[in-house]
Amino acid sequence: MKILNSIQNKILAQFAAFLLLLLGIFVASTVIVQKQKNDGLLINLAGRQRMLTQKMTKEILIFTTENNEKNKEQILSTVTIFEKTLLALKNGGEAPLDLQMTEFRRCPPAQSEEIERQLAQVISLWQPFKRNIQSLLDAPEGY
Repeated sequence: MKILNSIQNKILAQFAAFLLLLLGIFVASTVIVQKQKNDGLLINLAGRQRMLTQKMTKEILIFTTENNEKNKEQILSTVTIFEKTLLALKNGGEAPLDLQMTEFRRCPPAQSEEIERQLAQVISLWQPFKRNIQSLLDAPEGY
């Protein structure tokens, strides 16, 4: 009987250790997933920012040749999307998910000092670029 009890205790101990291991894996996975839940959104928004600068530049070049109200509205729309997204990436807040600005998602603020520094640098580059866009849009026809 003692031998059976001893084997039974060993099996129960191994089973308990296995359950603790499973619990540890579950807790670790949950914590990691929670920390990374916004990574995909942030990567997509940052990539879209690059695309939006290219889009603005193309729209501005078209505007300089065609100079009509439709092109001007398109540029202003792209500028608004870029700026709202940039501020959401830096400070947190609602970021547009589509170019029509019909869907938004809450974005967490920058999580590290390095990211904040990089976004501050982007903002410092954005301000003169935006002023140049605005002066071009405000200029009389034939600019």
